[in-house]
Amino acid sequence: ERMGAPIRAFTRLSPKPIHIHSQIENPDVVLVLDPTLLGTVPVADGLKEDGALLVNTSMSPAEVRQVTGLKTGKVFTVDASHIAIEEMGREITNTPMLGAFARATGIFDIEALAEQLRAWFGKKISPEMVEANVRALRRAAEEIQQG
Repeated sequence: ERMGAPIRAFTRLSPKPIHIHSQIENPDVVLVLDPTLLGTVPVADGLKEDGALLVNTSMSPAEVRQVTGLKTGKVFTVDASHIAIEEMGREITNTPMLGAFARATGIFDIEALAEQLRAWFGKKISPEMVEANVRALRRAAEEIQQG
């Protein structure tokens, strides 16, 4: 991994213990935090036919589908960069993408995540930045587009 180079990272989520510790070949969901990867890197490689692609972009889901050539599955977009800059003053897209992921998949409740953010960040960053993260989380969940 080097600064500016595309990377792949994997996370498994399950209510049961996870005993597999390998790369994920056929993900259920793919998140793309850097929209410049679209059209240059095959971001949806291996995505299950009924999977979901969630992209940080101002493009519409139809535009993302066209650029990626994705024929099946769901496509979601949210301008997490814009939301992060407006709410937090910096382009840190993790929190808004988490909100969009929660809304797209239904795996997490937005308000439960907001409380968890307050617990995680409460002693690490200022109260103002904690609430900025909560606003970014909620706003991305509201502004997500599906196509």
